[in-house]
This record gives sequence, C-alpha cells and structure tokens, in this order.
Amino acid sequence: MNNRKPQALLAFDLGASSGRGIIGRFQTGQLTMAEIHRFDNRPITENGHLCWDLPTLVTQIKLGIKKASESYELLSIAIDTWGVDYGLLDHQGQLLRLPVHYRDSSSQQSYEKLQDTFDAEKLFAATGNQVMAINSLFRLACEESKEQAAQLLLMPDLLGYLLTGKVLGEKTIASTTQLLDPITGDWHQALAAQFGIRESLLPNLGQAGDFVGVLQDPELPEIPVYKSYGHDTACAVASVPTAKEDFLFISLGTWALAGTETAAPVLEPAAQQLGFSNEGGRPGRNRFLKNLTGLWLIQELQRSLEQTGTHMSFQEMMELARSSADTVLIDTQQPQLAQPEHMLEKLTKLMQAKGCLQPTVGEVIRCVYRSLATAFAQTFAEIHRLTGKTYEEIHVIGGGARADFLCQCIAETCHKPVIAGPVEATAMGNLAAQGIGLGYLTSIHAFRRQLTALPELKCYQPTRVQVY
Repeated sequence: MNNRKPQALLAFDLGASSGRGIIGRFQTGQLTMAEIHRFDNRPITENGHLCWDLPTLVTQIKLGIKKASESYELLSIAIDTWGVDYGLLDHQGQLLRLPVHYRDSSSQQSYEKLQDTFDAEKLFAATGNQVMAINSLFRLACEESKEQAAQLLLMPDLLGYLLTGKVLGEKTIASTTQLLDPITGDWHQALAAQFGIRESLLPNLGQAGDFVGVLQDPELPEIPVYKSYGHDTACAVASVPTAKEDFLFISLGTWALAGTETAAPVLEPAAQQLGFSNEGGRPGRNRFLKNLTGLWLIQELQRSLEQTGTHMSFQEMMELARSSADTVLIDTQQPQLAQPEHMLEKLTKLMQAKGCLQPTVGEVIRCVYRSLATAFAQTFAEIHRLTGKTYEEIHVIGGGARADFLCQCIAETCHKPVIAGPVEATAMGNLAAQGIGLGYLTSIHAFRRQLTALPELKCYQPTRVQVY
C-alpha cells in the first residue's frame, strides 16, 4: 500500500482585506487548484498609525502551510500581495515597527510635505509610476526610523524573510514604489539619494521563479520558498489566456486595472497626464495600465440597498440591470464615489444632474455597468493612441469575470470580443511562477497558451467589431 502524499505547490495570495492559501498541482501539463485556507487581513492601530497585523498574517500563513502539509508533500511556497507597503529591519534583522497601511494619514502628510521638492512629470519619466501619495517613496523619505534601519522589504519580500530568514527583493513589487528605474529594472539610486534614502537600505532584486530559502520553523517541514510575481496584479496578468503578444486586459475586482503589456515602458508626458503607470511584468515585458474604479460601486450600491431594506444578490442586481432601460452615463472616477456610504443617493444625484430625473433602482444599476464599460473603452482608446498598437481582444480576469452583464457591456462599448476568465488568475500566476522555478513550465507565454483551453472561459461578442 502506497501512503505517499501527492506532491503540490502552495500559493499565498494576500489582498488588502483577506488572504488565501491555494494548492496547485501540475499534472499532464495542466494546472489544478484547490483553496486550503482563508483568513481575514484586518489592519490594526499601533502608536497612532494604521498598520498591518504582521504577526497574525505570519501565524495564518503557517497555519495554511500546516493544513496543506497534512495532505500534500509541498514542493514549494510563494507569496504575492498588494503593492507599495513595506517593513524596515534593524541591524539585528528585527522589525522596527509594524508595516504602516497605505491608507494611514502619514501617506498624504508625507506627500504634502514633499510635493514642492519634485516635478511630477519628471518623476514619472524617471520611474514610470503615476505620482500618488500612497507610493512608497514619499513615506520612506519622511520616515525617521529609516535612519536606524538596515533593510527595507516590501510586503511579499518581508513575509518571505520571516519564513526563511533570507533577504531578497522582487522586481514587480519593487515597481510599485516609485523608486525603480523602469529601463534598467533596478533601483533608481540617484532618485533614492535625492530623497535621502540610502542605497544599502534597498534589497537586491530577484524575479519570479527564483529560490529564496527553506522554511525555518521547527513545527513545519523544510519546504523551499520561491519568488512569485510579488505584486498581485502582475500575477493576475501572467494568467491572461492568450497566445497573442498584443492584448488588452482588465484585472477586475473592487478596483479595475485596465491596460496592456508593452516591450518597453511608456514614459512620454501624455501617459502621465492621462493617469497611466508602468509596472514590472514577466521578463522582457512592461505592464502599462491605469487604476480605475471597479465593482466597488456595485458592492457599495448593494450595501446601500440593504440599508433601505432591499436585499439583492449580485446576480439579481445584474438581472435587474439587464431588464432595465438605458438612461444616462456618469463619470465613475469622481472622487465622491471612492468614499463609502450613501452610494444609491450619490449615484441618483449624478444621474439626475445628467437629466434622468427619477431613475429606478434597475436604471441606476444599469447606469453603473454601462458607465464602467465606457471608462474602460476610453482607457483602451488612449492606450491605442499612446502605443500605436492594434488590439483584437479584451481579457477580463479575476472575480469580475463572473459579472456577465458587465462583460457584455464592455464588448458592446469597446466593439471588441471580451474573453472572461480565469477567475482565479492571481493564484494561477503565483503557481505559474513556482512552476517555472521548479521546471514544470518553460515560460509564462507557454503557460498562457495552455490556459486558452480552460473550460471556464466565456466569450462575449459585440454586435459590431472595431479594431484599435
């Protein structure tokens, strides 16, 4: 009798509100996945700052490893997270304080303190990042504790260090800091010096698939830890199911990252003025994208309806939108829509200002979906102008791939086929990075070709097609 456990890989995908452990197995060239652990990621307050509860995250990750090890022989582990946030280690390798949350007031305070010392257009040209208060550069430049620090580590790199005791950065997560040179793919040392950041503080950068070290915990097996694409969006885009080099994508959840891959960063002033960013992607490719409002509007609208006594699932909201009449369109990027509470009231007022005086709930929901699609269409038209490329298809990846009515709206508004899925794109990209490190995969391009056969993919055809 063979009692040997099946071999598997373990991906930890951490978002700004929750984390998951996902088992992956490459069998006969195909990737199969199963969620094995899920946990909340709730910030806490420490010394007056909103911080990430790092000890709890490490405990939950180790619990996920323990669960997975009971059923599988784990060949590797990798972690991806959100961008910009970091921790500082002292000269003994101890954390100086909990990592501060990007929504902490110190982000805006640091930005305002420094905004007269730089030119946004020049900073964009130097880093490729859209200049935002949450970017690591501004907080780090104003952080007094960096003078006592020996090492900066971004969140996935910090978690990897706490598991292995080994320090190694990763390029896609580093590309969210406004400290990376998008041409060389390494730290922009002159810029760091300009903002008072020591060269020795910034870690050496590896890439997805690199070996980090072995898990150091007496209660757990000595499992190899590898680099994933550290940034969750980079993981998601690695899982776009296509054989084409040129495509458009929307990584769609609460927020929407709409963009494309380019061979080189797009650094011209027009890209900065239009709100685009350049971030690290698979080797030799750049992610050129814009951060847009996503299904946050629908989530908050659902919450507003519940407060009035109307309980509707997301599917019921889509069906109501589908059966309602077209009315007006609104600008989904307006600042008041980024704030929680009273979403039904805010959307209704915006529609009334456009001439729809008494919109029904169904018309409000339909307006949101069509307006989101319009924002994506405008972004893709801008990408066409900036890159000079033509694109035949749009890929919607992540949880928003389930929003079938929105996917159809995108196809109709953009006049292009929309391919929706995979839903678990981020976890897939994490596992693919491990697969490359272990030799199961030759490249992300080969992995993407495999994904084109996924049965979950759905295609939404527009009534008329336009190539741009």
